[in-house]
Amino acid sequence: MPIKTAVFVISAFCGLATRRSTGYLSTGYFASTYARSGLRYADSVVQDTLPPLHTIKGKNIVSVIPSFEEQTLTLVLKNGTSYIYKDKDWDFEDFYPSTDPRIVAAIRHMTRTFTKVEHPPEFPGGEDAWDKYIADFCSKYAEDIKKRGPAEVTVQFIVHLKGQVIDIQVVSTSNPSSLSALAVKAIHDGPGWVPAVQNGREVVSYKLQVVKLSL
Repeated sequence: MPIKTAVFVISAFCGLATRRSTGYLSTGYFASTYARSGLRYADSVVQDTLPPLHTIKGKNIVSVIPSFEEQTLTLVLKNGTSYIYKDKDWDFEDFYPSTDPRIVAAIRHMTRTFTKVEHPPEFPGGEDAWDKYIADFCSKYAEDIKKRGPAEVTVQFIVHLKGQVIDIQVVSTSNPSSLSALAVKAIHDGPGWVPAVQNGREVVSYKLQVVKLSL
């Protein structure tokens, strides 16, 4: 075997062994990924530090490879670097305007929003913390509540894996004269929620919450 060829084979094998030891890629997955991207094994480096997806410029991306079953997203870059993002790393990144359209499409393909879960999303600190928060909120908007309240408004929203709350909608209200917008504001202005858990894993899910607006 020529010396140059032998050196390449050895370096490729050592590089692959190193990457396998990180736990990021199996041999088969590594091979199929780079076969699709057109990169040689010896040129690729799997990084331990992941830059946020919305900071990666589209011109630097060779391919975006989603795995629905594993809930991972793999980016192969032109410089030979490969990044593998787990669900908590890619979740919600599709909401940034700077995120490449290919990444946005992959994320939306993989995102599952649960309607029923074993452990629903919770307000941080539990029910007591929620009661205190809503009491403080009502005190802040006491004038509006005096004029148009009291009211109990049921709202629905989605809680993502880092507690982000989106798509707040009014489901029902005890007072049609309208404190609905104030109930939506109470959820919108509050802290992030603790995400739901299904089968021991945090998941994106819907949440129904009664907002009691009274003094």
